[in-house]
Amino acid sequence: MQIKQVITVKQLPLGIQSIEKLLNKDCVYVDKTLLIHRLITEAENYFLSRPRRFGKSLLVSTLKAIFEGNKELFKDCHIYSTDYGWQKHPIIHLDFSQFSTESPQKLEEDLKQELVLIAQSYGRSMGSPRSAQAGLRSLVKELSRDNKVVILVDEYDKPLIDNLEQIDLAKSNRNLLRNFFGTLKGLDDHLKLVFVTGVSKFSQVSLFSGINHLEDITTDPNYATLLGYTEEEISLFFNKHLKEIAQKHKTTSQKIIDLMRTWYNGYGFSREQVSVYNPFSVLLFLKNGEINNYWFQTATPTFLIDQIKKQTYPIDQISEIRVGDTIFNNYDLEKINLIPLMWQTGYLTIKSYDPNTRLYCLDYPNQEVKVSFLEYLAEGMTNMPMPQAAGFARSEE
Repeated sequence: MQIKQVITVKQLPLGIQSIEKLLNKDCVYVDKTLLIHRLITEAENYFLSRPRRFGKSLLVSTLKAIFEGNKELFKDCHIYSTDYGWQKHPIIHLDFSQFSTESPQKLEEDLKQELVLIAQSYGRSMGSPRSAQAGLRSLVKELSRDNKVVILVDEYDKPLIDNLEQIDLAKSNRNLLRNFFGTLKGLDDHLKLVFVTGVSKFSQVSLFSGINHLEDITTDPNYATLLGYTEEEISLFFNKHLKEIAQKHKTTSQKIIDLMRTWYNGYGFSREQVSVYNPFSVLLFLKNGEINNYWFQTATPTFLIDQIKKQTYPIDQISEIRVGDTIFNNYDLEKINLIPLMWQTGYLTIKSYDPNTRLYCLDYPNQEVKVSFLEYLAEGMTNMPMPQAAGFARSEE
């Protein structure tokens, strides 16, 4: 009797933003902890912008677990075998996607309540702070009695992005952010790390002007692959999933990767010639074995259509655009420029860099974004529904 070998395929980490849940459920984890180790040992204050659904929240969760000293959680990860000390630090984790953005008053109330809850989780009672910034300052000083404090901020810009069509409200929320984050400027001695993520880097927000020591690693070549999957990582970590899809469609794993490369690769976040795949689309493709516009369908970019209409931007010119360095910081509430908006939200990406002219070439990252965006744009301009681009992942031999 011949015994067949059973090959266990790890679960795909679909929808999981908690590193504890991901690793404890024995899901596939594309190990980024060597880069994370470098990040937390080289500097102390960072800002990172990436498009939605690119793993920012999972990265923040990973940082939180590391600074909680949870070494054994990472026993199968690269960071486990490094010389990292695993000191436990108090953590202030603020996820702005969970806060009200309808008004600065509601936003501030949510912030104050969250700070009180964090204080309580560390056995501290801070009463009801008179303002969010006063509460943050008081909490940092109090928690630093135990050890230096880590501040992790996720989706800081949601109170602004949610209100791009109500500019006065967006400005009011911006002013609140200015006061709130400006509080950190005088607390260096109490802080171990400040790490802030968002989709966009708005200019004239004190997060970047008041706390001018934040290091923006959005286009840093050292961290170009910190989020997203490289092709090498896909081949290594998802090898069994690729084989299953290839077998189902009677083709090879390499042809499946070739198809994925066209649709989901192509995101560049530095002047170096290195690209990453959209992790959200990759995971859903591996689950369904079918090409579809997964990332694009998660959020309709109506604000982009509105800006294109307002600015009467020539659609045929949204391709191979040459820009300078300032494009990556040029996102102002008072005057929104379409190209920086498309770059920061992931509809355009860096394709190349010319050191002689010091110009970047921006273009659609891949077929998913190009086809979906142009179809959606046509629908938005004509008010007529367009068919979705989708298909099976079968390649002919």
